Amino acid sequence: METEIPDVVPILASARHVFFPQTHLSLHIPRSFHDQMQQDLLSEERYLGLVLKQVSESGEIAFLPIGCVGKVVRYHELSCGRAVHIDLHGLKRFRQKKGYSADGYSQAWIETLDEYSGRILPEKKRYLIETLKRLGHPESTSEWAEEDDAIFLNQLCAAADLSPMDKYFLLESENLNQRCSRLADLFRIKMEAIRFD
Repeated sequence: METEIPDVVPILASARHVFFPQTHLSLHIPRSFHDQMQQDLLSEERYLGLVLKQVSESGEIAFLPIGCVGKVVRYHELSCGRAVHIDLHGLKRFRQKKGYSADGYSQAWIETLDEYSGRILPEKKRYLIETLKRLGHPESTSEWAEEDDAIFLNQLCAAADLSPMDKYFLLESENLNQRCSRLADLFRIKMEAIRFD
């Protein structure tokens, strides 16, 4: 049974984390943010949307429109009393429609975006597997054989040593095959940069 994600969710903006469906993320959030989340709960389930925050050289802050909503599967208060540790399971990408912020706490009306399951086109998968081998990760190809393509690809995107903006480029892909091609291209650009460094 598919999880019913609320139309309005708390939104956390991060300059470092890009969250993908079907992945897990652990992070610390301010205690005040968590307390407000608890206060706004309409059910026992806790959901949190994560978006990427960009800060320009002039100090202007922008929140990129596409993020991922996750379900809080565990949480505990830290001994310092100022933060809460949460574990999130990624559910779906979303686009923010309208939001508001007050005192460091944000919520947004969201439109969830279709997630893709199934298989990646053989030539796209071959291209990425070849790139992974060239990067020295042959074990990834055997792990992939045991996983659903979407799950493995999203986990690979989340774990990749790429900049937050590169990961956002992957997150906003329109479909699974585009995400696969983009990831392979980013890896190859990274290899070229190392080669000519």
